[in-house]
Amino acid sequence: MPLNITKDYIDPKTGELKTFVLKEQEVKDYNFYKYWPKNLVGFKKVATLNERDFLDWLIENSNRDNLILGTYQSMAKDTKHSSRFIEKAIHKMEDTDVIVKVQNGAYLLNPNVLFKGSTRRRIKVSIQYKELREKQQYYHQRSKIKIIDK
Repeated sequence: MPLNITKDYIDPKTGELKTFVLKEQEVKDYNFYKYWPKNLVGFKKVATLNERDFLDWLIENSNRDNLILGTYQSMAKDTKHSSRFIEKAIHKMEDTDVIVKVQNGAYLLNPNVLFKGSTRRRIKVSIQYKELREKQQYYHQRSKIKIIDK
């Protein structure tokens, strides 16, 4: 809540008493892109130039909650790449913590890489991303466990 305070000041040149209203202004970070390039280092080390361009396309086509909606086929059509290229690039991004799969045809861009909007919304999306990432890692680990029959 902004604070309004009335203060009296004496003008040093004239000696005249002047009254001012001081208003506290709240700083807002609404609708700005926040970008953390250091969180992309892992991906950039293993990505081809085409995969980096594809990441730029994903960023441009993400919605206000960092969601990217589209199947491999629809992304391939829009970017003029093959479905196989899209699949490999997305898997590489998942492996390097750039995106996480929400469901078929829906991916969440890591808000610690890039986010457009307020800090409050970024925190909300960060929590969602972390939960999805942990779930994805859990299932990935479970698929590696070998069941031995006795």
